This record gives sequence, C-alpha cells and structure tokens, in this order.
Amino acid sequence: MADVWDDVRRVGASGDFELLTTHDANAFLMRHFAWAGPSMIDWDKTRLHRGHHQPCGAKVEADFASFFADCLGDRADEIAVWCNLGCPFALRGPVKAFGKVQTEVLVEVPHTSFLIAESGEWCLTLTMDGRMDFGLS
Repeated sequence: MADVWDDVRRVGASGDFELLTTHDANAFLMRHFAWAGPSMIDWDKTRLHRGHHQPCGAKVEADFASFFADCLGDRADEIAVWCNLGCPFALRGPVKAFGKVQTEVLVEVPHTSFLIAESGEWCLTLTMDGRMDFGLS
C-alpha cells in the first residue's frame, strides 16, 4: 500500500499540484455535501446526479476516463481538491491536470477517492467497487 501513496506524492510533487499535508477530507466534504454513511455522499440530495457502476476489473479505468471527461470536460480550468479518507494528505490543482493522472491518483488508490471543486460546487467520486458518481452541492 505504501507504494501507492508514494505514487500519489510523486504526482503531487510534479509541479501541477499543491500537496496539502494538513487537509481534513471529512470536514471539507461534509461542509458541502450530505452524508449517507461512512465515506458516502448522499447522492439523492445532490443536484444533477450522474452515476455509473462498473464492477472491478480492467474496464474500470476506461469507463472512469469516459465518465471523468463527460462530467468534468467543461470544467478543465477549475481548481479541485483530490482527497481520500484513507490518506493523510490531499492534492490541489486544475481539473485538466487531474485528467492527465487519473489512473495513478483516482483509479489505483484504495478506498473512495473524491475530486471536489475547491468551491464545493461539485464532487466526483470513484469507490473501490467501481461505483462512479458526480453531483452538484
């Protein structure tokens, strides 16, 4: 598991991102979204919810790339924060930069990954079991 976090730290140090070492993912997410349980946004309470489920396997990466582009394609210049409740840090950077490293940061990292607009306006998630969701707060 340590090597996955090392990969994320390496991506974070690439110059496209700011590494947030004291980020409280729970507090940040809960300020903007209602929760339905541990590590789970209540998507029924979001606006314009889009969801997709691809059981774990080789197709998750391709499906997520398409889902990411469909949901965030027109938000490429917005600033977002990536966090994972199992990770002690977060990454802050432009959506287009996350698009370039989505496999390393969003697909391969265990637990649920959240990519949330810095403003809290929207959130995109990928769970360990291949569930993909997007919604507006």
